[in-house]
Amino acid sequence: MTTYIAPPAAGSTRIVAGYGPWFDPTAPLFGASTASTNNNAAIAATMAAAVTAGGGIVLFPDGVFKVVSSARTDAVTYGGGGSLTVTDASCVAGDVGSYCLGVGINGKEPIILTVNPGVSFTVDVAPIGVPTSLTLVKPAIVLPPRVTIVGAGSSAGNTVNWNSGAPSSQILDTGTGVTCLVRGSVSGTYVFPYSMQDIAIIGQNTNLYGLYMGNFTAFLTAERCHFGHHGVAGVAMDANVNSNNFTDCRFFTNGTVGATIITGGVLLHPYWVQASAACNFFTCFFDDNYGFGITDGGVGAVGVNLYGCQFNTTRATAYVGGGAFAPSGTAANLRTDSFGNAAVYGGWSETAATYDVWAIGNVLLSGFRMNSSTAKAIHVGTLGCATLISCYSSGHTTMVEFGSSGNISWHGCTCTDGSTGITGVSVAQMNGMGTTLGGMLLAGGPFVGVMSTDAFSGAITITVDSTKGNTHKINCTSNTASTLTPSAAGVAGQWLWLIITADVTGGNVITFASTFRPNGTLTTTASKAAIVGFVSDGTNWFEMSRIAAV
Repeated sequence: MTTYIAPPAAGSTRIVAGYGPWFDPTAPLFGASTASTNNNAAIAATMAAAVTAGGGIVLFPDGVFKVVSSARTDAVTYGGGGSLTVTDASCVAGDVGSYCLGVGINGKEPIILTVNPGVSFTVDVAPIGVPTSLTLVKPAIVLPPRVTIVGAGSSAGNTVNWNSGAPSSQILDTGTGVTCLVRGSVSGTYVFPYSMQDIAIIGQNTNLYGLYMGNFTAFLTAERCHFGHHGVAGVAMDANVNSNNFTDCRFFTNGTVGATIITGGVLLHPYWVQASAACNFFTCFFDDNYGFGITDGGVGAVGVNLYGCQFNTTRATAYVGGGAFAPSGTAANLRTDSFGNAAVYGGWSETAATYDVWAIGNVLLSGFRMNSSTAKAIHVGTLGCATLISCYSSGHTTMVEFGSSGNISWHGCTCTDGSTGITGVSVAQMNGMGTTLGGMLLAGGPFVGVMSTDAFSGAITITVDSTKGNTHKINCTSNTASTLTPSAAGVAGQWLWLIITADVTGGNVITFASTFRPNGTLTTTASKAAIVGFVSDGTNWFEMSRIAAV
């Protein structure tokens, strides 16, 4: 017997457009209650009724509905070809369909497994390394295809989003596993669609994930949902997760300060080698997460698009993960890992612990504002590539930090960042077109930076730091001989302009040393300035122009 629940009356709570019948978990047939400490069975029965009906809408009334996810660690043996066996035989036939996350396997990240009858396991994707243990996870809720989880609406009876109040319908996980699982497929065919609207999936920082999307999940839509207080991530996605959309959602206070694995608001398949694509976030809010606001990649390739999203207050953890790829204490509002790809259109980032953007993969920022005053704006690491178009960056201690290699290109940007400007540029190629940095605007050229000013009196050597900008002003306050030397050989094609001024005394004899290749020494004229231009071939700075006594 199937009980059909009519939609709520217009005007009382928000009417959600959908398909199929409505099912109320609090109906006597199912028995969910805000007074219950474990609504797992009642919610599962409601889901089953919707599946039997060929799909439908599971409507949670206002209130907090507690559920309990669970996890336990088992030792395993690996037989090769994706075959794993639990050596203590604690996995039984009743665990069919649950998912397993191998946490702490040989120091690697978690892996995702599907449980079969008995003690046999089939791996979604071949594990990294040879697993020695895994954590068997029983999710509190398994969301079936063609079933929509819907909350009653905001407490004010209006559509909710991240800046107008939390959803009044809340699922609270008091357990240690995954609150809501979208199972996906191990057969190589996509499973869809799934849908969530106007509901909060909340943990107590003791569980792993709020929503885990399994292998070959596609066309999930989450609208006006909140995912918060989960121990590892609000949302995590497995491999081959494509064409999923989050709109007006909030991801907040996920991860923990002592975490030694990747944590954050959203983790896009950080554990696999298969590609995922077209995961879209529209006007979402990533707030007060530990580790990363959102991170994609792992060792695979991801396409993630963010439209008008806000990132705020991402905090550092104990995660190390690959040395230069994420040093201890690193936190970033947006992170692209190796071969990861992210495109950001509009929105802003602030109050990140160490970086607004950490690019080891490829990132496009268009119309994006960054102003985390205690952090660095962008890190471009090994194999990283960042393109900035019409962006604004302000107040950082450092604007761009380069790792061992990387590339950055900016077009029509305004950047008024801190004293260290750009660091580690000697190995990286930079391209700036129509970009204002520190008030200086130069059209074209490989590198436009802030103007640095030095003053000297007496016979001293001044080091011109070419990583801080293309233009340096040097004020001479006596007529003694002095020496200028560059801090680095520069990037091939980089310009360097020296504005050398003299006081009323003049007569300074300037010698250019080290990798400078000048057209002789320079003698200053009292109360005048000389302008000397150099260009780098990557090894030396060659003088290309000189204007004296202007």
